[in-house]
Amino acid sequence: EFSSSFFLRETIKKINFKGLGLSLMVASTIVVYTLVDAKGARLSDSAISYGIYMFALEGIIFNITYIIFFKDKKIPFQFIFKEKYKILLASILVTFAYLPILYAFTKVNVPSVAALREISILFTSIYGVYFLKEKFGLIKVISAALVVVGCIIIRMAAS
Repeated sequence: EFSSSFFLRETIKKINFKGLGLSLMVASTIVVYTLVDAKGARLSDSAISYGIYMFALEGIIFNITYIIFFKDKKIPFQFIFKEKYKILLASILVTFAYLPILYAFTKVNVPSVAALREISILFTSIYGVYFLKEKFGLIKVISAALVVVGCIIIRMAAS
């Protein structure tokens, strides 16, 4: 009894509770925006109209947030003009990534689309390794495998 409680205490000391809490906040955010997008896409006349509405709403919210919290850190217009093609490309890529997901919500059940949407984490990890030269150690391999298994389980349960 002593040894098991001792090891349990040692394990708990090693847990990064701040990281765990932040991870749970991210997971909660993903659940909320997935459900909001699914409901919005299904209730609107079309997924495209809902997507355009969300882009406009997010633009307003992010600009107001920026003005309130970062009023001392203005983005110089010369930066915007210098990076205009990258900004335009990023905007186009975001649009072509978001709208198909919204369309899928109108045709398929939410868990299937959510699993497909979150598999992008794996692609991001792969891009990080190849383009940003990030290390992909054992923890990341196990995490990636868990994402794949989770997506498979969600897909099988949704069928």
